[in-house]
Amino acid sequence: MGDPGAGGARAPAVRRLPRHPTTGARRRSSAGGAARSRYGARGRRRRAGRAASPRGRPRRRRIGSVLPADLRSHAHGQPPRQPDLARARGARARGARFTPFGDRPRSPAAGGRAGAEGGVGRRRLGPRRRTHRLLADRRRAGRVRRGARGTGRLVSRPPDLRRARRGAPRPVAAEVARMTARLPRVVVHDVDQHGVATYARDVADAIADAGFSDLAVLRGELASLAVGTPLHLQFTDRLWAGSPEDAATIVTRLAAQHPLSVTFHDVPQPSDGERNLPRRLACYRAVARSAVGVVVNSRHEAELLREHDVRAERVGVIPLPVDLAAGGEPHATHASVGVLGFFYPGKGHDEALRAAAGAGIGSLSILGRASDGHAADLEAFVRGAASQGVAVEVTGYLDDGELLRRCRTTGVPVVAHRHVSASGSLGSWIAAGRRPVASANRYIAEMAALRPGTVTVADPEALTSAVGRAAQHPESTWLSTATVPHGRRDVAEAYLDWWAGLAW
Repeated sequence: MGDPGAGGARAPAVRRLPRHPTTGARRRSSAGGAARSRYGARGRRRRAGRAASPRGRPRRRRIGSVLPADLRSHAHGQPPRQPDLARARGARARGARFTPFGDRPRSPAAGGRAGAEGGVGRRRLGPRRRTHRLLADRRRAGRVRRGARGTGRLVSRPPDLRRARRGAPRPVAAEVARMTARLPRVVVHDVDQHGVATYARDVADAIADAGFSDLAVLRGELASLAVGTPLHLQFTDRLWAGSPEDAATIVTRLAAQHPLSVTFHDVPQPSDGERNLPRRLACYRAVARSAVGVVVNSRHEAELLREHDVRAERVGVIPLPVDLAAGGEPHATHASVGVLGFFYPGKGHDEALRAAAGAGIGSLSILGRASDGHAADLEAFVRGAASQGVAVEVTGYLDDGELLRRCRTTGVPVVAHRHVSASGSLGSWIAAGRRPVASANRYIAEMAALRPGTVTVADPEALTSAVGRAAQHPESTWLSTATVPHGRRDVAEAYLDWWAGLAW
């Protein structure tokens, strides 16, 4: 081919293709000479609606793309800014293109592409990669930490975005997770006069009152459930069988057909004795191994499990609920000391008797009956109290209404367990509007911190003087608050959140 300047044939004109709107690079033409847009007709229509820059290149409206600058300023200690969502909505309404996270500039060394002028181009990222980039930047800035399973989910927020007070609306994500979680059936028992069986029914009723379906299923109807139906058990060996070995066998066989979560009650401890403690520990260990998660009613019980090497896949703490009954105003009481609940050795009756005799109180009321197998122990206790000049009244089992009335007419309520797991009797005194005198231990200290002002804590050696002061100042045995934390609704929500996090 001849030289055009020398009079030879003129070379055909070269068509200058438009630059890429993001990278600045020119696209190659097809074999037929016509440029094909990777965006198709939709991309051409979108580019045609944009205003042209003075250089003739398309200019994009990047409304709301403040996040890269936000992250850069946040890395240098400046307060973060949030994308202008109102402008974003307006941009969508006008048909403008909106990039909420913007296109981050990248250097050639980091995998970016150079523009036609040798500058650094911009590489467009998909929404998933932009989200991962955002989480990585925030994680480096200390605003995000990895989740429990190594994911990049947002688990913490800047302090100004956290819920600052109790009672604030729950996050929508938590509500969605709760509503879509796989909920277990709550096993209830057709048994009267057993605290754990009563609590199982109360939990199922509280969840139904929170707007969910009735999850209760009778223990005798478990055989009719489809294999694989998740279950939740309120467990103590004495409720499920006559011996720890039989209770462990029953629950582990049930776990072979259904995924289980379990709430432990009456956690084994040294007060069980040298013979029963190893048997009960073996039972609770077997049940814990067969469950996908274990709930206890206090951090004290969680420590007991740890101290006795009862290991579970996951352990949660959900305290027993307390809701104040109506009509709890202070009124006249009898001159007596009261102990609430079943009678059995170690419940604190001996300590309450010594305190009553030492304080000169001649009456002791046992609001309940003897636990199974301890009727002879109760008779011996009554005879021993009479020898010390204290008359003992045993009410027997009381229904809810009569129990509430007797709680409010007792002079000095006392909780003096030597070895306590979690105390339903403490909650019953508080629900009746009373402030009991309690011997100090790890569980009592935890409950006093959970519900301040609801219990008078006394050293075990000073229980007699504390009971005497309460008898002289009966107003100190009544609550001065109209509400207490962690009621029935809180327990229902805690169980729903707990179940939502389990791997059924």
